[in-house]
Amino acid sequence: MRNFALRRILATAVALAAASGFAGCGGSSGSSSASSITPGPYGGPTSQGEGVGIVVAKDGKSVSAIAVKLSYSCPNGATEKDGSPSGPTSPVSLGGGSFSASWSAHGAAYKMSGAYRNGSFTGSLSGASAKCQSGKVNWSATASTGTSKRSATSGGA
Repeated sequence: MRNFALRRILATAVALAAASGFAGCGGSSGSSSASSITPGPYGGPTSQGEGVGIVVAKDGKSVSAIAVKLSYSCPNGATEKDGSPSGPTSPVSLGGGSFSASWSAHGAAYKMSGAYRNGSFTGSLSGASAKCQSGKVNWSATASTGTSKRSATSGGA
């Protein structure tokens, strides 16, 4: 089931990139950026066991789409989860191989940062709704040649 969830998150990120006209998936395996970030989709787990998907634009200089899902702890002891993936609506710069983004969706505010190193991204994200918070959530994402090529690794980063 986790493999399916990760594929769905990654597919959402790829679809968001394509719909926004910021295509960066597939095609070239090289990059014209100084940091040599390979364009295309990246996906992986969060420390909550949810998924994260990002798409690096063809020029390797921005993240053209992000899709994440979070779980939230609430003061009454309940746990809430995002019903569908969310992400910023415009590209995010990859200055020096790192990025930082903030957006609102599903009644929650999100913050995410990440850095590219040795062929993959790692970072942290958080979200907060009116009454519930995710806390700091670590994530990692590796290059994917398709939405079915994701390992179901443990989310403990």
